[in-house]
Amino acid sequence: MRRLAVLLLSILTAVLGVALLLLHSVPQAVAQGAGMMGGMGGSMPRHHEFMMGRVPEPYASMTNPLPDTAEVIARGRAVFEESCASCHGREGLGNGEAGRELSPPPANLAMLTRMPMMRNDRYLFWAISEGGVPFGTQMPAFKDMLSAEEIWSVVRFLQAEEAPK
Repeated sequence: MRRLAVLLLSILTAVLGVALLLLHSVPQAVAQGAGMMGGMGGSMPRHHEFMMGRVPEPYASMTNPLPDTAEVIARGRAVFEESCASCHGREGLGNGEAGRELSPPPANLAMLTRMPMMRNDRYLFWAISEGGVPFGTQMPAFKDMLSAEEIWSVVRFLQAEEAPK
């Protein structure tokens, strides 16, 4: 019973956090072309899986092996700009040129990475590696296009203070 109460409290906290972020971020994202959900709509199924503890192996126990250094973050920024910004936009708002016609729109990473739960190593590595097709989005799986080190560097960049916010 205690586990159920803790789980329900965790879910309620996450939902309230998302609601507060939407209240703050959606007007800015909409003004910059990201759509009403701020690009979050297609990300919700993966968030649900993560919140329910259903991250698949091998991702479930992963932690970023790269140090949190300016060099790694700069490398992550470069990989993001080359491989991600065309859809997610340079500021991570989900409004990149290549993503404008996608439905659902690309995720608003600037908003999502403000949420501590979504800044998680295994969540970000899983999302980038496997892409969004299993969750109804058109984000490609990058596990065959980027090295693990490149993906981890993007994770460090998204977690960094200078990441798109």
